[in-house]
Amino acid sequence: MKKVAQVMTHENFWKYGTYMTWEEVDVKNDPVNFYRDDSMVAKLGCPLTAVTLQGVSPRPFEITRSEYHNDTEEIYGGFEEDVIMHVGLPSESPKAEDLELFILPAHAYCRIKRKVWHMAPFALGDKRLHGIVILPPYTYTHDCFVKELDEPITFEV
Repeated sequence: MKKVAQVMTHENFWKYGTYMTWEEVDVKNDPVNFYRDDSMVAKLGCPLTAVTLQGVSPRPFEITRSEYHNDTEEIYGGFEEDVIMHVGLPSESPKAEDLELFILPAHAYCRIKRKVWHMAPFALGDKRLHGIVILPPYTYTHDCFVKELDEPITFEV
């Protein structure tokens, strides 16, 4: 199945999680601004938080598997260039027709709700990109469920 990615906005991403940009932090134009603690990280569902660095290299634009977390929300972003990611509403297994593709703009972040299907983003262009993932420590060992898609999703930019 072939899909088209849409640029992420508050309006089109709300059912999957939260979209956040640096421009929203800077709206007051104060010398120092920040997201309040309860606006993003507190939604993860755990009092402990790990900040990890993520690198994504260019790879074929084909989605073959997806993951979700039962009890954990995930935040990622901050990449130096745009990336493409997929998400899907909670279901027994991910199906190509139910997943949506989003372009997460450079330096923006998104919070993915519990049980929403997702996986690491795809780098656009020809260089490795670096971002940040925020999760409770060791989520991948006890609250990460990965499933193969029945039908791969390919996409173009």
